[in-house]
Parts: sequence; C-alpha cells; structure tokens
Amino acid sequence: MSFVGNSPTDKLLTASDIDPNFILPLAKGGTGGIDLKTINSTSIVGTGNMVISGTPTLVLVSSTTQVAISGNHYVLENAGATTVTLPAGTSGDVIWVTVANARVDNVINVTTSITKINNDNTNMTIDNPYATIKLRHCGATSLWRIV
Repeated sequence: MSFVGNSPTDKLLTASDIDPNFILPLAKGGTGGIDLKTINSTSIVGTGNMVISGTPTLVLVSSTTQVAISGNHYVLENAGATTVTLPAGTSGDVIWVTVANARVDNVINVTTSITKINNDNTNMTIDNPYATIKLRHCGATSLWRIV
C-alpha cells in the first residue's frame, strides 16, 4: 500500500506531507489523474493545512427556507414545503438537495440571472417526493447544472 507523503494519521495534511510530484490516479482504466499541487488552477502547495474529502457537509433543514452554501448536502425535513436558494457560486462548486419530507412542492430558488439552473432563470420545483439532486456550478456561461 502506498500513501500520499507520510503514513496516515488523524492530523490534517500540510503541504510538507504531500510529494510535490504526486498525481492521484483516476479509477481503474482511466487515464491522466488529479494533480494534488493545484485545485481549480489554484496552487495549494505551501498554503498550510488542507483537508481532502469527497463527502459533503450534511445539513438537516427543518424550516421553510434555506440559503445554500457550496459543499453542503441539504436534507429537506420540514413538514411544509422548503425553498433552497442557490448562491451565485463559482466554477466547481457543488450542492446536493434531498427530499425527505415526501413533498412534491419543494423549490430550488433562482434569485438572479447569475444563478440559472441548466441555463434557465426560473425556480425549479422538485416534484419527486424521494429525489436527490446534485448541482454543480460550471462557470460564468453555464452556471448551475444538474448532474
């Protein structure tokens, strides 16, 4: 078994823990990889502590409104319909919304032309009472996309 830099511990990684030439390989059969020295073209080497994780922060929503923050997974538990408002976002941001209140009238709110979903600037009603939706911000021209 190989490790990124030093062997695993419970402490946060720092830039000195990562081999500056390490490339995280893609899944079996893939080509290329992810350069751990940069994320979204921004250098992370030498910037201090960092956490590498693919798990979003779970947020249980028990109110009728929620302003979304990138990296969170919102679980709609309120007995009434809930409106989740998207942020402007930046390329690469991800937000998840899961319907847990069995309603067909929860809404993902588009506030301006800079929060469009699939190039549409109208609110999106989640009409499936068991849906989980993942949205990724794809840049200034694509904005939020359902993935």
